[in-house]
Amino acid sequence: MAIDHLVFNNQSWYSIAGNADNTTANGKKYYAVPSKITIKQGTSLTYPSRGTEDATITGQLKEDLQVDCVGANANHYFFVAYINDYDTYGINYGFDEEEGCGVGEVLKSDCKNIVW
Repeated sequence: MAIDHLVFNNQSWYSIAGNADNTTANGKKYYAVPSKITIKQGTSLTYPSRGTEDATITGQLKEDLQVDCVGANANHYFFVAYINDYDTYGINYGFDEEEGCGVGEVLKSDCKNIVW
């Protein structure tokens, strides 16, 4: 009986490929979330305005920026970061997971150096 138990534990519990970036279970689609992403230079981001439902498009990134990733869907990664000296006006942007703020959103195609 111990051998059966060892063979059972050696098998993958779920049938998901190790390199899969999404899977479907019980009719719902789930996406893998990397720990960090690098947003490419030249990417424009949407900044969530504190206290309103409006959003503002920021200037373009002057250089590549590595951020903490907190979510994903089919086409986007969601991130938190504090970006200073971001645009041509020197404005600071805070993408936070707290009340009155919002996380940043970027297209997957605008990212590189994905860290799982």
